[in-house]
Amino acid sequence: MTENRAAKREIRELQQITGLSYTEITRLKRVFGEVLDREPNLNLNGFGLSWFGTQTLAERREEARAWRDELRRSAADVIEVCQWLRQNIRPIKTPQQGSYGLKHLVEQNIGKYVSNGELIAAALMAGYPMGPIDGPNTVFGMSQRDVNRLRAGARG
Repeated sequence: MTENRAAKREIRELQQITGLSYTEITRLKRVFGEVLDREPNLNLNGFGLSWFGTQTLAERREEARAWRDELRRSAADVIEVCQWLRQNIRPIKTPQQGSYGLKHLVEQNIGKYVSNGELIAAALMAGYPMGPIDGPNTVFGMSQRDVNRLRAGARG
């Protein structure tokens, strides 16, 4: 299958998942690329290098490059999370919701794994204000009331 056909197939699959138009999905894929360009340290794990185990700096850099490539290939999942965030959590000005906790909240509500990096990319695409980066995590300006409602619904 040619690359163009694969891209079109991915867009059609996203149309079925999200209910969005072909044009809107194409736009969101472009916005995803812009987010990655704007945040060069964002990867599947979040921001920067991991500190797991006894890896050398070179090994951690290679791991981050591989995670970055994997995040780039997960556009469909990021777009799905972006749409879910837009539909369920209102933006606020003050970033206070941690990305790692939000990733778990999204997982519980959509029923599948979401990486920290996918959540961060989706939130940036959706336009939520981002606060300071702390290790691989960050915080976003999202309604506490909406987050609480979703957490209560996930437990119920």
